[in-house]
Amino acid sequence: MSDNYSESDILIEVGKSFDECTSKLRDLYGMDGYHILRQRLRPAGIFRRAQVEVQYVIRPVQSRKIPQAFSAADFERERSKILAEAKAGLPQIAKVEKALADIAQKIDTLSVPNQSVPPVIAEIDHLLDLNEFTPTYRKRITDRITREFTLSELDDKNKILESVVKWIGEDMRFSDPESDTQHPKIIMLVGPTGVGKTTTIAKLAAKYCIRFRAAGEKNPCIKLITIDRFRIAAKEQVERYAQAMGIQSSVADSAEDIRKILEMDKDRLDVLLIDTIGYSPNDYESIAKMRTMLSIKDCVPDMYLAVSASSKASDLRTIMKNYEVFDYSSIIVTKCDETEHIGNVISILQERNVPVAYITCGQQVPRDIKHADVMYFIEKLTDMNIDKDLLKLMFLKEENYTEGTVTDDGRSGR
Repeated sequence: MSDNYSESDILIEVGKSFDECTSKLRDLYGMDGYHILRQRLRPAGIFRRAQVEVQYVIRPVQSRKIPQAFSAADFERERSKILAEAKAGLPQIAKVEKALADIAQKIDTLSVPNQSVPPVIAEIDHLLDLNEFTPTYRKRITDRITREFTLSELDDKNKILESVVKWIGEDMRFSDPESDTQHPKIIMLVGPTGVGKTTTIAKLAAKYCIRFRAAGEKNPCIKLITIDRFRIAAKEQVERYAQAMGIQSSVADSAEDIRKILEMDKDRLDVLLIDTIGYSPNDYESIAKMRTMLSIKDCVPDMYLAVSASSKASDLRTIMKNYEVFDYSSIIVTKCDETEHIGNVISILQERNVPVAYITCGQQVPRDIKHADVMYFIEKLTDMNIDKDLLKLMFLKEENYTEGTVTDDGRSGR
């Protein structure tokens, strides 16, 4: 340690990560109110994760810089820190991913050049455009057709279309949310305003009620929490859903409130579902504050990002980028019944390499939610007239499809 400080000057902050510790320090002392001496890893114990310990001293007020308002630049720096921490062991991959994302965003602002191409390729490009795939995605597909098919094979439109549909399906990733054996299971849903987060979290709660009761557990301990005190009647909406399902509901104002609920019911809790406040992806300050609030000690939730299927590709890209600070593991695509085209979603999911967990297709609880699978997205495509039996032969054997299937009674199946 530095010789400039006595042992009595040194304070300690403990958290799940270095970023969590520094976030707490910024909340207490501002951006420039502390000086970190060193950090070290506290080893894991039985039933406890490893923690980071940060040793620091408080700067004298007169030596601090004048604090600045939280800006888009601040948000971007914080986001970069979080992502850098997650990818600390893979710096080159992180650089490549960023470069590719930047290039894709620039290309998407351009139209596809009007070049002389074989009619079948032009026709398939038109079909992809009709389904609202991004220019980047369309060019990747048409380039692949050019590489993999000879000039004589370009006369066989059906064969080429089968390959294109297969490539689209292979681009998609799906997660199996019910494979996690964590107990209690903690689910947190974040996302922008208007995507239907509260209805979606209620649908998830209902699915778990059905699942436990079908397994013979008559009174599973399932709790529904909202932190949304800003939206009119948000609390009442959550309470009505909870009453209809015969489960408990609560309102939390802080991470400490959520931690207390977890502690109070730790011996009997099966599932805790947390509904959050919706913010515009450009409201950097509010997103940053909510992330700090949701940093709950000794809690590692399944974090899902909810996005609407009817969002433009450029908006989906911004939402997924700016909500990365929550380290979400999967996407829930909502309001699939409100759009005729799904290429925008497929394009951005492929671009950002994120799996889908669930899709929702209506307001009914719990009926209008299902595990995401490749067949749904392929069958949603317009004018891609591929025989359904052939589609099943293509995709039913694929692991990323079978792992996500659910039987009619709500149980996980293969």
